[in-house]
Parts: sequence; structure tokens; C-alpha cells
Amino acid sequence: ITAADCDIEFVLQTLDLERGIPVELNPYSDEICEGQVFEVTPRLDPKFNPSNLPVPFKWYRDKNRTLPLVNGTTVTIDGAPVSVSVTASGELNLSGLKANGVNPKTYTFYVETLFRDNTAAGSGNFCPYNGDVTTLATVTVYPELATSFTVTPDWCRASAGSIQVSAQGGNGSKTFNLYLIGNASPIATQVTNS
Repeated sequence: ITAADCDIEFVLQTLDLERGIPVELNPYSDEICEGQVFEVTPRLDPKFNPSNLPVPFKWYRDKNRTLPLVNGTTVTIDGAPVSVSVTASGELNLSGLKANGVNPKTYTFYVETLFRDNTAAGSGNFCPYNGDVTTLATVTVYPELATSFTVTPDWCRASAGSIQVSAQGGNGSKTFNLYLIGNASPIATQVTNS
């Protein structure tokens, strides 16, 4: 045996997708008010799923997979019961998320595909996440709109009456209109900036 007989050839493969198949979300981030349902739909880019196979998605409340969100269950999130629905296509629906009192609260949820290596002809090319799940959806929950009214009657018809509206919660400016019964146009409008 000579040195020429001991040549070894190595073929190096470039490894990509170490962080798992990128899951696309619609939307990545959303804003809702208390009482509304948070909905988010995951999908894979068709280049990772050329045969359009049904993709099993798994949702979590934490990036290290210890708090799964399972279809048909109710979980406690920040002391409130939250109903979980996960459709066959992976769409996550959460109802019961709460704001932080009169302040908004942001929640983060994580998703990955459960597909692993697929070697059959025409199947997808799927890789799991190694370590923490990095695809996340966030939702900011604003408190429900709470209004109060202060009414000063004008018993003597001296143009001294008033109605004041105060509102807490919600998101952004709010417009309040005052209508006379039977009129389609408001007789007064008040806009708040909070």
C-alpha cells in the first residue's frame, strides 16, 4: 500500500435551516380589545412543501415548548381562563385574553411545524427547530371601552345643559356623537385622544 492508495475524499454539505423551517404568520402581530378573539394563521413557503402536504403545526406559550396550546382546552394565562382552538390547518384562535387593568398587555405565542425529515419522492423538505422555537406571534390586548356620562339638564331651556363623556380603555382616539331621536345627523360630536 502506498500513500496514493490512502487518499480519502470528503464531500462537505452546506447545512442550512438550522433554526428550523421558517413558518410564516398572518398576522405576525395584532391588536385586539378584551372580548375579541385573537386569530393567527401559520403557513409554509411552497418551496419547503412542493407537494402541498397538510402541515401539522404546534403552538406554545413559551419558546422552549413546555406550555403547549392544545385544541379544545382552556388554559390559565395571567390568572384568566383562555379558550384554545387550533384548526386542522394550524390556525390559532384564543378567546379570553385580558389587558393589564386599564393598560394594554402584550402576549407572545410560538409556533413550529411538526414535520421532520421527509425523504419520499415529491415530499417536502422539513427541519425541526434545534433549541428554542423562534417563530412568534404577538398580540396586544387593550382594555374594553368603559364610558361614563355626566349630564347637566337644562330645565329652564337657557342653553345651560351639557353632556360630558369620559372613556377609558380601547385603543386610539374615540368619537362620540349625540343624536336627537329620529335625526340621522348628530347634533354634537366629541373626540377623545386616549
